[in-house]
Formats: sequence, structure tokens, C-alpha cells
Amino acid sequence: MEIWRIGPGDIGGKGGGVKYFYDKFLTEEGKREWNEKFNPHILRIPDSSVLRTGLFKEFVEKRHLLDVIDIDDDEEVKRRFLEAEITGSLRDRLKAFLEKKTYPLAVRSSALNEDAQSHPFAGLFKTILLPNNHPDFKVRFRQLEQAVKIVYASTYMTNPKQYMATHGLSIENELMAVLIQEVVGFRHGRWFYPHLAGVAQSLNYFPVGYLKPQDGIVLLVMGLGKGAVDGNCVMRFSPSYPNIRPQMQQAKDALQSCQKEIYVLDMGKNDVEINDEMDTLAVIPLQEVADDEVIPFFASTYSISEGVFYPGLRKGGISILTFDSVANSEIFPFSEMIKWLLKRNENLWKVPIDLEFAVNLEFSPRGAKAIFYMLQVRPLVVQRYGSEVKIPDEMDTSKLMIRATVAMGNGVI
Repeated sequence: MEIWRIGPGDIGGKGGGVKYFYDKFLTEEGKREWNEKFNPHILRIPDSSVLRTGLFKEFVEKRHLLDVIDIDDDEEVKRRFLEAEITGSLRDRLKAFLEKKTYPLAVRSSALNEDAQSHPFAGLFKTILLPNNHPDFKVRFRQLEQAVKIVYASTYMTNPKQYMATHGLSIENELMAVLIQEVVGFRHGRWFYPHLAGVAQSLNYFPVGYLKPQDGIVLLVMGLGKGAVDGNCVMRFSPSYPNIRPQMQQAKDALQSCQKEIYVLDMGKNDVEINDEMDTLAVIPLQEVADDEVIPFFASTYSISEGVFYPGLRKGGISILTFDSVANSEIFPFSEMIKWLLKRNENLWKVPIDLEFAVNLEFSPRGAKAIFYMLQVRPLVVQRYGSEVKIPDEMDTSKLMIRATVAMGNGVI
């Protein structure tokens, strides 16, 4: 499965990461080592196409949109882009692309500087998911056009502009490509979602017990990966030591930090006007997908009267996703797959790595087969500072400048 490049220019950071992964892992030679270790499980990238940066440059210049750099209102920036007529070359290419695609689409940013090692733009630009199932091609095309415009507009929104100014980068020189990918998942009634999704990093800033930073970390969810990327309720563990899960040590911590709802693509929202990332998404309780065949492997229910967790969804308790059978590789070798992918990519990139993934499971009498999709590969920023911070046992709270109830990553304020 190749990555199709549309229009002139560059494919951007995210597109470049996906292409690099394809070249290294999904050619015949690249597949051999995976198959030797993990057959019959399959490694893939989603069907992917990139609108290269030349189409963005032409659109911004011909529609006189560069002046939005001086606008601090994100809604106004978005309005200007949505109201601008797309160029003929972009329209023709989008129509030709859409005529061949009948599955849900993820319209994702791929700016030139997005995944740069020294200053990655993770989470600053927009991603729009589309059901792409309306019987009228004009409706499907309108939604795709709006999604592309919103991703384009996010180039000049407040957070990216401030981030670039902080790092001494020129927003005038930034160019945006758009990576359009098949949404990984399957349809469950009105909802569309993958069985598993998440983020894996080869460096863990907060190891516990005898874990080391180099043991890595996984943030795992059921459903769309937005929950993991946004840092919502997820299951966290090291793929090297999947049984060490601090959030499961006490019931109150598990009930507070584990997933109780899942992000899904709402296939019924196939004709709405696209203005925001959540326009086509929904957040649903676990009970909505209680009949999904993976639930017995993913969920646990806490009995308040007995003070213990039982596997699966049960009435009369509080149900959460603990992913016990996944972390411990009981249904497929998930932790071993993540370890292998992190190590191989880190060796190739020569820096710590951040992976975004999704997994579909197929069940048969012989067991479960995983279709493991790599969505994104990028370098993980590691900043090292020469001073050691010592936190005293007691401190005068009246002298605190900043206080947080959650831990922050390494950095300088």
C-alpha cells in the first residue's frame, strides 16, 4: 500500500513520517522480520494520500489569506478560510481523490515543521474525521472541502503562531500539507471505531519502582485515539513490564483514571457542516458497546459491596477498561509488538520515538488476529538541563508561584 502524493511541493512532517515507516517496514524486505516474529498478525499503515504544500501555497496566495497572520481570533481565521473559494486545481484533485474513496476519512495536518526534532508541533494543528458515507457525492465533497480548509486555517491559529514565535520561527514561511487517511476501525451500529488506539513512547519521563526511562510507556484506549492524544482517561504501562500499573494499585485510583467512555466517529453525522473537530465525533459510555466481542477482554467491573474487580461488564458495579488481557498479551502479543516497534524505530531515527497506532482485532476459533496500523511516527523531544531540582520535604506555600495537581513533563518555565 503506497502513499499517494497529490499536487506539487512537499509532503510535510506527518506525511514524511508515514512514508519513512512504509519504506522501512512495509516493503517485502521490511515485512520479513515482522512476519518472523508476529505472524499471523499484520502490520500496516492506513490507506494514505497527501495534498502537498504547493496546493496550500496556491490557495493562500490566490485568495489573499496571508493577512490572517495578524488576526488573533481563531474563529475569524477559520471563517476567512471556510468562506474562501478553493482553487480549481485543488477542487479537481479533491474530486478525483474522493471518487475513489468510500470509507471514513481522517483529514490531518502535515506542516513542514510539524514533527521537527527540535520543535515538534504535536497537537497544535487540526484533525477532522469524516463519515464519508452520504449517498450524495456533493455532500461528501462539501465536507471534505470544509475539513481541508479547517486544517489549512489551523496553520495561522493562535497556538501555532505563539509556539513558532517562542522558537524563533517565521509563520510566514510555514507551509501546510494535508494527510488524508482511512480511519482505522469497523462499524458497530451507528458508531465507527478501532478496538484499540494509543500512543507509545520509547522514553518514559516518569518511571516508577524499578522501571527505567528507557523501558518506554504506552497510553492505551478503546475507540479513537483522541482520548490518548489529549491525555484523557487512559491505561498507562511500560511494554517491558506490563504488570506494573500504578493506577490499578488502589480501586479509587483505577476508578478515577481508567476509561469509562470511548470516542467514536458518528456515522449518522454525514451531512453536517464541518466547523470543528467534534462535529462528527461522539463520546459514548461503555454500555453502548457492551455486545462488542472485545469487551470481555478489555473491561473490568468494580463491586462496591465486595471491594474487588471482576472481569467484563457486570450489572450492579462500576465498569472501566483495564485491558488486562491486552497488557499481558493473552489474546495477542501487544506488549512485545510495541517494544519491537519502539526499539526498531529508535535505532533507525537515532533519537527517542513517539508512535501513534490503532488496532483492529479479528476473532476466529483459532484465536484473535491483530491488524496493527501505524498512524504516525515522529521524534520525541528530549531536552536536558544541567541543574538538578531538589524538592524539600516542607515548603512555605505562601511563596509558591505556580501550583498544579497533576505532574508536568520535563521543561523550563
